[in-house]
Amino acid sequence: MRERLPGLQAREEERFAATHPGSRELAGRAHEHLLGGVPMHWMRKWPGGFPLFVREASGSRFVDVDGLEYVDFCLGDTGAMSGHAPAATLRAIEQQARRGITLMLPSADALVVGAELARRFGLPVWQFALTATDANRFVVRLARHVTGRRYVLVFNWCYHGTVDETFATLVDGEVGPRRGNLGPPVDPRETTRVVEFNDVAALERELTRGDVAVVLTEPALTNIGIVHPDPGFHATLRELTRETGTLLAIDETHTICCGAGGFTAAHGLEPDLLTIGKPIAGGVDFTGLARRTPGFSGAQLQALVNEACVDAVRRDLAEVTAECFEHAVATIAMGRARTSALVTDHDREVTAWHESGHTLAAYLQEQADDPVQVTIIPRGPAGGVTWMSGNDDQFLPRRKAHAQLVTALAGRAAEEILLDGEFTQGAAGDLQSATELATSMATRYGMTRLGYQVRRAGSAPAQDVSDVVEELLGGAHTAATKLLGEHRTFLSAVAAELLAEETLTLADVHQIATSLGVARHAHVPSPQLPGQVRAAKPVVCMEIPSEVHSEGGISEPHTEGISAAADPVGAGPQS
Repeated sequence: MRERLPGLQAREEERFAATHPGSRELAGRAHEHLLGGVPMHWMRKWPGGFPLFVREASGSRFVDVDGLEYVDFCLGDTGAMSGHAPAATLRAIEQQARRGITLMLPSADALVVGAELARRFGLPVWQFALTATDANRFVVRLARHVTGRRYVLVFNWCYHGTVDETFATLVDGEVGPRRGNLGPPVDPRETTRVVEFNDVAALERELTRGDVAVVLTEPALTNIGIVHPDPGFHATLRELTRETGTLLAIDETHTICCGAGGFTAAHGLEPDLLTIGKPIAGGVDFTGLARRTPGFSGAQLQALVNEACVDAVRRDLAEVTAECFEHAVATIAMGRARTSALVTDHDREVTAWHESGHTLAAYLQEQADDPVQVTIIPRGPAGGVTWMSGNDDQFLPRRKAHAQLVTALAGRAAEEILLDGEFTQGAAGDLQSATELATSMATRYGMTRLGYQVRRAGSAPAQDVSDVVEELLGGAHTAATKLLGEHRTFLSAVAAELLAEETLTLADVHQIATSLGVARHAHVPSPQLPGQVRAAKPVVCMEIPSEVHSEGGISEPHTEGISAAADPVGAGPQS
């Protein structure tokens, strides 16, 4: 069989050349001005004698210059993880390009992206680079500066772009340059320690020298096949780096395919630094959609998808877009938009201030969920809605419970600021859900002066419980009033923008805050309450009813409160 291989290879190369005349012709011409006849040197590694030249790509397929179609398993080395040329991404890029993409100044969008990266990967501070290689290079330099140490430790045959320190391998047990590492600036033995992936003993030996600034690693090796970590390897790696004062950097560029937070989120890794590059997502964010639909039944999810499809047809769209799903979530959770509802200018203003109060309280409190979207378009019984981000936490810390009470009472507090101390019945739903939460804090969660004992009906004087609940609600209202009073200009600006646009996103609120110089997460002290216990997440409804009677005014709907929850180089404190 071996003696037949050269003949088979030759025949296949002849057939390849015959069926790809266009690529063969372009490959010949490319040598005139392209080094090696290709834009990037590794493109020469093609078994047919010359590379394919691509005409266009879409989704998971591309077409070459000879009109032949291929299924693309490379997907741009994760750069096209969401497919080539997704329509939603193209629209977003075009819109941004029209606003300018060559500036050397930040925009409000950077704040939104930074916050989303922090949420997904669990590291609070981020820096942007143009390539994943640059991100890794920044991390190496930052680690050396912080630790005062010289060496970088990498695993044999890792891939971190073209970072010089990572182009090293083991040659007879000694660190040396990789094959093809042309013109290294220094001998890699002066910058780099190399050990085999999953070799705990070798890892410990190198780290205990005390001169390694950072371990830079992929969660799983991806450039020499796929080498998975052994069970417990990452836990041991984290333990050893902490014991030796070594920073741990995770490069998620290839392993982001594990999900929105990559391998780090999927497996609970705890890096000090993290890099991510290449993928451009587009279309519908199903991770975010899942966070906005907590508790939805199978039937509700089916209805949601159906409603999104109906909305696409209604708007004569060729595809079901993210906006269609946004519409569907709001419709399933809160009812259809009542665009024909009669709402006076005064009622719209009250609603705008009320919802802006909820929005600012959530935006400014560190323990509160993000206000992902706010609208004054009436839906179902509600005249306005503030949609809060969701999360997968199974625990409710007392400070978060207090933040939710403050957010719930902030609607009424905003009305009082607008109306010089007066208020409407618009906070009825807020008061109901806040009362339910405060009652649980007093009788089930052990978060008040009544102590830790769970109290059921009749087990404690009703007046005692009522007094404590009133204290919690009163304290939350006072905190909300103080917070909004200190940021009245911000409150007024958000309400004015809401009146003009009717719906705002978190990015819009970010932009207003930035223009006013308002920082996120203003400190709101919570009462000193004992304990933190496991608890179901409470329902906090952000609504102001707007049924209009014939004699005028706003009626109070007889409905239960409804909650709607919503949810792209990072560094954290060294442990």
